[in-house]
Amino acid sequence: MSTHQFSIYTPKEKSLLTDINLKPLAFLGLVFCFFILNEFIDLPEEENYRYILLNGLWITIALVGIYYYSLLRIDGDLTPDELLKKLVFEKERIVMDYQVIDLNDIQKITINAFDFKRNQRPIVMQKNRTSYSLGISNFLELNLKSGKKINIQFKQLTENELLKAKNELIYYYQKDKISLLNVTEALHITKYEDIQQFIDDYPQL
Repeated sequence: MSTHQFSIYTPKEKSLLTDINLKPLAFLGLVFCFFILNEFIDLPEEENYRYILLNGLWITIALVGIYYYSLLRIDGDLTPDELLKKLVFEKERIVMDYQVIDLNDIQKITINAFDFKRNQRPIVMQKNRTSYSLGISNFLELNLKSGKKINIQFKQLTENELLKAKNELIYYYQKDKISLLNVTEALHITKYEDIQQFIDDYPQL
């Protein structure tokens, strides 16, 4: 029985504003106020509004930029409560925190697990630049015989962490719960001859 636990990613049910560091916004707001004060003091009255609006525009653009930059999730930015729940693969069941799914109740298992912490990914629209992943873009889908679907998102610390549940995943394949393509992908078996050897070594029960 596998005892390895994967952390289930559970997004916080809060407003986006709760994830933002408001200090940069407060600082820029203060700078904006100084700009306004400076314009009123130093400029002739008829030119006040033009310069104030121009400076206000640039400051607004800067504030919006800082706002959206603050929304980006950077490495290490996850809070403990977002990874509190655990996923455990066992031969006769799959445990997701306090929810236990018996293998006999599962029609099909689908795993998409190609992400891991510190995985480098290209930044969209920015050539030759990469970002570091949090390792939480891994997905488990369970189609139950009852017709219910269960989808969870989990974290991998390393590229091969799923191999710690290798015996369980192979057993799921032998019980016809997960496809050959999916299980070999999850176990990083890609060569044709290795896949054929896998089929020979682990016939379906």
